[in-house]
Amino acid sequence: MPTLHLLCGKIASGKSTLAKTLAAEHAAIVLSEDHCCRARLHERNVRGEHDFAATDAEFDLLTRHFCVPSEEEGLVIKVHRP
Repeated sequence: MPTLHLLCGKIASGKSTLAKTLAAEHAAIVLSEDHCCRARLHERNVRGEHDFAATDAEFDLLTRHFCVPSEEEGLVIKVHRP
């Protein structure tokens, strides 16, 4: 059965590293905004238009809307912690 890994976490929390590890372990591909948008985001950061900073409160505000899927959805949930 195909597996889709969705990763969510704070900046520099290890999402890209975990994605690379999972891809290697499962002979999978990584689709990442890091790869397709890195140059554009870097330019915005250099110009001071995006500081890549999110406080704990801001992160909590955004992620409080996330919820773990229920068993009825038929997904296998694995939580990776550093």
